[in-house]
Amino acid sequence: MGLRGKVYNILKSYLSNRKAAVKIGEEYSEFNEINYGVPQGSILGPLLFLIYTNDISHSIERTMIYLFADDTILISISWEYEEMITNLQHDFNLLNYWFMENELYISNEKTIQVDIRAPKTKILQKKSIVKHHVKCKCLQKNIDHSRCHNKCENLATKENAKYLGIYIDEHWN
Repeated sequence: MGLRGKVYNILKSYLSNRKAAVKIGEEYSEFNEINYGVPQGSILGPLLFLIYTNDISHSIERTMIYLFADDTILISISWEYEEMITNLQHDFNLLNYWFMENELYISNEKTIQVDIRAPKTKILQKKSIVKHHVKCKCLQKNIDHSRCHNKCENLATKENAKYLGIYIDEHWN
């Protein structure tokens, strides 16, 4: 980001020599040095996260991306379901690759797919977006998804999702 001098030294000091332990029940692990991330609950944490992820929107090509803190939404709008899914899969692959390159990871438990459509519109055959494994060749552009690595997973498809405290269903209600 071009930070130099005193500001750089303050941030470097702020992020250096940090240690943490894990507590399970009443037991604590040993303290280990933390080399990644920012202190949770800190005032600078959200700002540093935004700086770190500042270029994420440049990683996608065919969809719209919306971000709030660490929540990310990809949206594709099309009259053709197949085109929408193809665009989502393409950009989800690019986003997944961006996350891995930046040592961030997409949560399998929290990442879902909601197919939003007009109330009387039927989807003949729903397709799931695939979250490719780190070593899967499909993360490269334009690779046939039928050749996926065996650890690749379909995203859970739900009829509604909670985003920023609001439930949105498959009809955008």
